[in-house]
Amino acid sequence: MSNRRALGRGLNSLIPENKELKPVFNYNKKNDENINKAYDSKVESISKISLDKIKAREGQPRKTFDDDSLKELAESIKEYGLLNPIVVTKKDDHYEILAGERRYRASKLAGLDKIDAIIKVFEQKDVDVLSLIENIQREDLKALEEAQAYQKLSRDHKMTQEQIAKTVGKSRSYIANTLRLLNLYDIEKRALNDGKISPSQARTLLSIADPNERSLSLNDFINGSTNIRKVERKISTKTEKKEST
Repeated sequence: MSNRRALGRGLNSLIPENKELKPVFNYNKKNDENINKAYDSKVESISKISLDKIKAREGQPRKTFDDDSLKELAESIKEYGLLNPIVVTKKDDHYEILAGERRYRASKLAGLDKIDAIIKVFEQKDVDVLSLIENIQREDLKALEEAQAYQKLSRDHKMTQEQIAKTVGKSRSYIANTLRLLNLYDIEKRALNDGKISPSQARTLLSIADPNERSLSLNDFINGSTNIRKVERKISTKTEKKEST
């Protein structure tokens, strides 16, 4: 529960809460003073933007979208309209999505020509952090997508695990354990992405030194013939035998 509150504070520092958005959906220049009072100085405007002027961000952490879920959202948008605007930033001759790609895709499916959008100006680091937090808070990323996003923050913006943890409202150990998943073998990554093994099972595999034993454990996890406790007990027994010889 505390993690979600922390995420909310992090996200609201970049995106205003939905309840504050409702009075100014129909943006025009006369509303500038009211908008500046309602939002921080990084907000440029709130407007309706043609969907053909909007593009998804290449560095977006989420790589996959559930088709059935998008169709359901599209039907909701057809009936009730888009309740929450997406967040974009101007880039060259188009707008790039910072938050709300799922709503953008569903709006296209719903046949909309334009979409409500908050236009903001951010530094690249803010863009990466915002996109990551938005995805974690609204709809969980796949474990490896989340790990890759943390890796990007570390690599591109020199953020420590402690800094990343405070930013996204997670513990440092959670960040470290998530990043460890990037060390999996390709076959293990595929199993994790496909939901055949859990992140906890994947981390257990990382503690197995012998490749053959690790492969057998992967298969056992997939077919349900073992569990984490049994594998850890097996690893511990082998370690004790080696130490006693």
